[in-house]
Amino acid sequence: MVSLTEMPELVMNNILEKLDLRSILSLRKVCHDLRNFIDDGKPDPHLTEIEMTVKYSSITLIMRINHLKWINHEIKYKKEDTKGCSVVYEKREKLLENENYISTFAKDLEAVLTVFESKMKLEKFDLNWRYAQHQVFDEVSKKMESFLKPYKLKVKEVTIEAFEQSHVMSILPYLDPKPLYQIDISEACLSDYSVYKNNPLKLDEVVELEQWKDANEILIGRQVELPDMKNLENARCVFVTLDSIKLEDLIELKEVRFCRTVLISVHYFQQFLLSKTLGEYDMEYVSFDEQDQFFEPFGVPYLEYRDNPDSKQWFFKTEHPDQILQIHHYNDGVWHIKFMIFNKRRIPSETIIQ
Repeated sequence: MVSLTEMPELVMNNILEKLDLRSILSLRKVCHDLRNFIDDGKPDPHLTEIEMTVKYSSITLIMRINHLKWINHEIKYKKEDTKGCSVVYEKREKLLENENYISTFAKDLEAVLTVFESKMKLEKFDLNWRYAQHQVFDEVSKKMESFLKPYKLKVKEVTIEAFEQSHVMSILPYLDPKPLYQIDISEACLSDYSVYKNNPLKLDEVVELEQWKDANEILIGRQVELPDMKNLENARCVFVTLDSIKLEDLIELKEVRFCRTVLISVHYFQQFLLSKTLGEYDMEYVSFDEQDQFFEPFGVPYLEYRDNPDSKQWFFKTEHPDQILQIHHYNDGVWHIKFMIFNKRRIPSETIIQ
């Protein structure tokens, strides 16, 4: 009987094409010859998404294949008291004595990158945290940085739940900036959310990255500290949660030039510098002590609904004759200030354009 290592290269390649991702990784562990053949051939895994969820004592790795109707390869790595760790795949559980669950996860993901990275063009790469301790944050982040460093992983959208800037920096610099379209940074799910209260995420290192500067969409779902709001001006779509905002900088929004969409959620208004490259900007807020001073320069508002004084609109000319800037202040259960540029033909005929 002919062994796998004695089969012709064409036959082996055909076999690898029929195997799923987990089978290829298992085959790679059989012997050095098979490992070298697989590593040299770099078969296409057809992966579209990699998602990692880190919990207090476990890590779940999900790898999705889109063209096969969203087939998932889900592997769970669990810490076992005094026994090492266990690995669960397709309802089968294997105990690995004297093995660390974080290291085992890292070795498997590193193997995926070693074998498949050159062929992978991911739609999504997600790192999520669910009540993990701070030391687990740091250990996993260091492992991620270690095995991502040799590569420039091709990803369209990346989601990083982060407690500190170092957690973002363990991933973002090692992604290929060219295909990277969206960067999503949000708060990690912690057992004690009070740590976020006076601890905005610093991004002074992140904003200097080529990946940040080239991204089309930047979504930040937690409080952040930016060196300068000009760090957002290259993106076409921005969602960012900030601590404070300045009245005079809000007024500057009336001089908006161009951008596709910008959405900013702000809890408090006092100090904030904002880029002038906005096209649509919808701000949801709780309180704004200086709102009378803010709206007064805009003059008499247009009331679309006479019985609803909480909905006010103002219209302004832009540098483009066929485009109008609308400022809309309204309440739909929550107060909004919305800036939007659209075609002049869409505005009501009785409105005053300033």
